[in-house]
Amino acid sequence: MSNVTIELDSSEAVNFCNERPPPYHPQRHIVEEARRIAARTKSTIAYIYRLANQTADCLARLGSEQDEDLIVSSSIPFAAREFALAAAMGVGHLRT
Repeated sequence: MSNVTIELDSSEAVNFCNERPPPYHPQRHIVEEARRIAARTKSTIAYIYRLANQTADCLARLGSEQDEDLIVSSSIPFAAREFALAAAMGVGHLRT
């Protein structure tokens, strides 16, 4: 893959990836590796509001609640379908 835009909802993480984190930062080695991969693949790392990507937010929440280390699925989990459909249609959706 190349020319990928990686969207994160943490402005601090985006700043760390687009600039160099302080030398004493505990995750500096992870950030530096992400920077190398992004440079090698001509990819960009950008900030996105969490509400602008509710599908990813929902999937992350579901992942944090699971007991298994890995789940492979051929379909979108039911809880995320409404958000994915709204995103595919270009329609904003607010949580209730």
